[in-house]
Amino acid sequence: MGAPAPSWCGGLPGAAFEYEALWTFCESPGIDPTNNAAERALRHAVIMRKTQLGTQSEKGSLWIERICSVPETCRLQDRSPLTYLIDAHHRLPAPRSFPPESRRNPAHQADTA
Repeated sequence: MGAPAPSWCGGLPGAAFEYEALWTFCESPGIDPTNNAAERALRHAVIMRKTQLGTQSEKGSLWIERICSVPETCRLQDRSPLTYLIDAHHRLPAPRSFPPESRRNPAHQADTA
C-alpha cells in the first residue's frame, strides 16, 4: 500500500494496519489528509453547547444532536433544511385519537349509570 511500516509497528497489534491507513490519502484521490471538514461541521454544535451550558437531560441532548445535524446534512446534500423538515413532518404517522371518555375511565361509567 503506502510507505512501509516502521520497525516499531511490529510489536504493537494493529499498528502496521493503522500506519498504512495514515497514507491512504496519497493513493486515493478525493480523500482529505486532515479532518478539517469534520471539525468545521461540528463547530456550530460545539459553540452552541458551550454558550448554552449544555442540556439538562439525555432527551435534551438527543434533541440537540438531531436538530444540529439536520442543517449540516442538508448543506452537504444541497437540500433546504426547511423543505426537509416539512417533508419529514408530513411522513410522520397520523396521531392516534383517544377513545371516548366512557371507554377510558370505567369509574366514569359507574357515576353516570
